[in-house]
Amino acid sequence: MTAGDRASMTFTLDASLASSRYFSYGAMGLPSNDAFIANENPLWIRIFDEDGNFLGADFIVISCPLVSERV
Repeated sequence: MTAGDRASMTFTLDASLASSRYFSYGAMGLPSNDAFIANENPLWIRIFDEDGNFLGADFIVISCPLVSERV
């Protein structure tokens, strides 16, 4: 993918499974191979309740300037 490109995917989840109740994401910033963004807490974005009812999930990812640090 290049700057400005978009991609989408469709997933089918089993709402009865506890492992399907939360949404997590991760992405790599291009053209770098070491700039990533992801949610820190895998239990932060809940999309199904205990009964399997879809709760939905709206969230906004706000970026900040990247800092390069050489070790």
